[in-house]
Amino acid sequence: MKKLGIFSFLFCTSVLAEPSRYDQYAAGNGELGARIAQLDSEKILAEEARLAPMASDLLLKVKPLMREGGSGMAIQDFLLKQFSQYGWRPMLVGYKGYPEAVPVSVNNQVGNAPPH
Repeated sequence: MKKLGIFSFLFCTSVLAEPSRYDQYAAGNGELGARIAQLDSEKILAEEARLAPMASDLLLKVKPLMREGGSGMAIQDFLLKQFSQYGWRPMLVGYKGYPEAVPVSVNNQVGNAPPH
């Protein structure tokens, strides 16, 4: 049996100690969703109208990654970076236990869909 050096051990424990994507977002998403639900409809519609051009731009940016045989994880990573730049949160994470930021299927079948 090979011995694990102290530096290797510390590196492994620090990597394992990092929170998962689910842990990073799920807890705060429920709280944020509850606060959003308390807003009046006019405020929500105004915010949606303000964000719509950014969302459209984001869809155009991700379009080249959406192809058969593409990587769902590459799309996830790209979108999470973009969300961070826009100051957005991936609100789907944690919704009814859903584990990912966006539902991604890069073939002609539905391989990933949000919960009902």
